[in-house]
Amino acid sequence: MARPERIGMSPESTTRRHPRFARSITAALLLALLLGGVALRSPGRAVAAAPVPAAGEDGGPPPGYWLVGPDGGVYAFGGATFFGSTGRQRLNLPVVGMAPTRIGDGYWLVAADGGIFSFGAADFHGSTGALHLNRPIVGMAPTPTGLGYWLVASDGGIFAFGDAGFHGSTGSLRLNRPIVGMASTPTGRGYWLVASDGGIFSFGDAGFFGSTGAIRLDQPITGMGATPTGLGYWLAAGDGGVFSFGDAAFFGSAAGKAAPGSGRIAALLPSQTGAGYWELGGDGTVFAFGDAAPFGSAPKGNRGVVGGAGVPTGAGLPPLPSVVPPGAGPLAGDPQGADPGAVTDGPVLGPPLPGGKARPNILFILVDDARSEGLMDQPGVLPKTKRWLAAGGTTFDQGFATTSLCCPERATIWSGRVEHNNQVVDNYAGDNLDREWISPRYLQDAGYKTALVGKFITDWTFRYEPPHFDQYAAFQGGYVNTPFWVKDPGQTVHQWVTAPYSTDFIADKAVQYIDGFAADNPGQPWFMQVSPHAPHNNHEATKTSCNINDLYNWPARDDNVATPPWQPSPAVTVEGGSNTGAKSDKVPYVRSNTFPESCGQVTYDGQMKTLLSVDDMVDRMMTELQKNNQLDNTLVIFTSDNGFAHGDRGLTSKGMAYTEHVKVPFMARWDGVFAPGTVDHRPVGGEDFLPTYLDAARYAPPVLKYRLDGRSFLPGRPGRTEKLLEFGPDGRPTPAGYKGHRGIPTWASLRTADWQYIEYYGADNTTVAFREYFDLKTDPWELQNTLADNDPKNDPDVASLSAELARAEHCSGKSCP
Repeated sequence: MARPERIGMSPESTTRRHPRFARSITAALLLALLLGGVALRSPGRAVAAAPVPAAGEDGGPPPGYWLVGPDGGVYAFGGATFFGSTGRQRLNLPVVGMAPTRIGDGYWLVAADGGIFSFGAADFHGSTGALHLNRPIVGMAPTPTGLGYWLVASDGGIFAFGDAGFHGSTGSLRLNRPIVGMASTPTGRGYWLVASDGGIFSFGDAGFFGSTGAIRLDQPITGMGATPTGLGYWLAAGDGGVFSFGDAAFFGSAAGKAAPGSGRIAALLPSQTGAGYWELGGDGTVFAFGDAAPFGSAPKGNRGVVGGAGVPTGAGLPPLPSVVPPGAGPLAGDPQGADPGAVTDGPVLGPPLPGGKARPNILFILVDDARSEGLMDQPGVLPKTKRWLAAGGTTFDQGFATTSLCCPERATIWSGRVEHNNQVVDNYAGDNLDREWISPRYLQDAGYKTALVGKFITDWTFRYEPPHFDQYAAFQGGYVNTPFWVKDPGQTVHQWVTAPYSTDFIADKAVQYIDGFAADNPGQPWFMQVSPHAPHNNHEATKTSCNINDLYNWPARDDNVATPPWQPSPAVTVEGGSNTGAKSDKVPYVRSNTFPESCGQVTYDGQMKTLLSVDDMVDRMMTELQKNNQLDNTLVIFTSDNGFAHGDRGLTSKGMAYTEHVKVPFMARWDGVFAPGTVDHRPVGGEDFLPTYLDAARYAPPVLKYRLDGRSFLPGRPGRTEKLLEFGPDGRPTPAGYKGHRGIPTWASLRTADWQYIEYYGADNTTVAFREYFDLKTDPWELQNTLADNDPKNDPDVASLSAELARAEHCSGKSCP
């Protein structure tokens, strides 16, 4: 079918809406099904269904899906939460589809007359329920912000509501076959319509990648799904045949797999990564392919399924409004000229290095969710890593995650700018990072070869090529049967590779790249970031769901390998579990959490098991460096993006200002520069890596766009005495689209070796709602907030500390503590 002219219907909003409902149901039994194949392109080998990938708390909710029946009954599976349904309502016309909010905290149902029913966090933006339609509504698609949606009728008429822009329709065309569905682009600035013969109509920024409009199909097309990149789509036919176009890979199909009389395929739902999909049978059976895990099917006796929705990751959200730090002036605009010193408030490079030490290779190892306590103070944890890096180099005992949450801290690491300057304020704001100005770009400009093995940033989800890397093996996370994009040296495009166990695969690729660096151009320095998933969990543990085999995966070789026993901190034994009285001096968010100590034990044990393969990985890389005579001039750094609670204070996960959340393992080795077996007490954080790289490479960039908030931590460089820590849009108005994390209040903190001061803010993110102050000399585990002990003699000068913290929350460059 040809692309039509952009003609359309101007929608008129009506206000038919059903009130929101809330109740819970239990997901049905898991059903793993065989893979089959019908494809327009060569199908290749179908990929086995994978276990739950670890999107979870870092990339939005865990994977899952909803099914919806014609009566509006909703079934929730995997990480999908049940928010309500119209299953007990008497409807004017049947429900024909559904759409999720941007992070899966709600959904809309749409009926054939365009009536909209909103549940959870899904807001009502309008409907066609009161209009006399020429043709019935057959589907809907949400905008990326969740602040609007489109409805499509069987003649291709488009109705746009909220922030959904109208980009065109087929409403005035005479179609060969009716429209049966639609999908929107990741930007929200376009959409595709698909007809029952597979004809594709593309509008806005939606590219045309192919169709089945000229093919004689055995069964009509019943649905479509777009890839996360927006550079491809799948079509599903009623018999289960799948047709893939653009960058949509074929992983298998349900053709010939449905039981006789079970009904045709009703819809196709892409997985969160785009490396798989589910096909939904009209009887409620779900067929899983690629990395789409088979979470379950609708129970017997249901009224049929007309569609569904996969749980989104929250990736690809529009950037939040920028906030320019006071005094930053033009730095938020165009790149600066040839005076980088003016941008960085001083010279980029520190004092001269020891003779012969310049332009080292840089190997940066970043694990996920590893706290310092329980790892650095336990000799049996990462023993090989510590032999190479702690005994062979320097341990920083004041290593911090400047923001104790994955996506913001990784943005800080890449950019050399703290959260309030890089504007990645939560796990859904990764696109706020200016990817043109990150560490691999500077190092490429300095003449380095660059490589990435592992994670890039939390909400990447295969939507674009990781920038400024000459080669990469990149993934979104997970342990078993995890999909990677791989672009090896000499390749112009990436390929999909499924890793049986991700940490081992990352080790293989890192060793391969190290060998290649040594062989191809031994005189050229290189930078490589290696970022495994470990010791992150598969999904968030709860008080009633903390089975170690469900939360973590490790290789079979480690099944019987003993790990050091857990030694719970005082934050667990005194303030953990249901000991709410012991933490009455803490911020209300903490008081209300009662994660049990038994689940803290499981968290610790699972992390230790997954770190065994990390230890093997580091050992392999260091051995390879030594074998290739590269070790003596390679700067190797090992750290984590944040700490993690093991039931401390009744908490799980991360995101708070306490020691277990913000202190991370931190080791560095560069022979002849870092003295072996030493301890450095300077506070360091994520913003310090890029300045350290530049200092080690002896490279002063001729152009910088932003002030670098960090400082080099090479020996002999001046250290800070205070460390700024922050979480969320602290000290400034809440930006549109801010979601936060797990209900944690926005906070900011100053920390030294002797004390820590924390301010928690109200809903406006500017009003101080609660304060904490801890004397770390006498109370290293922060059990007593001196501001709440009714003893004014041990209280600090709060007014002075608050003013100092306010300045730090708006700092830029060398003014940052």
